[in-house]
Amino acid sequence: MSLKQIASSCEALMRSRYSAYCLADTTYLVTTLHASEHTPDTAAEITAFANSVHFCRLNIKSVSQTAQHGQVSFAAYFLHEQKVDVIEEVSDFIYEGRWYYKHGQLKKD
Repeated sequence: MSLKQIASSCEALMRSRYSAYCLADTTYLVTTLHASEHTPDTAAEITAFANSVHFCRLNIKSVSQTAQHGQVSFAAYFLHEQKVDVIEEVSDFIYEGRWYYKHGQLKKD
């Protein structure tokens, strides 16, 4: 799926957003973020984070989806300051004519 296609599921959106982070495609990341989550600093924060790391692997752990809501548990591995690190998150998605990332809960060790 290219970043120009509309995701057909919450998992497809998760994967395309990961790819967008790899490419630092802030426009796509903001476009696929639910409007209720936008702040004046959203684009700048996304850009700063995407440019500060190098993503190297995505591991989808589980997916659940209904017609209007979805949840994806994942681990995203990245290089930061010459060290491998990981973000583990359970992300919530909402369907409103298309899938949007709503928010996520980081898993704590």
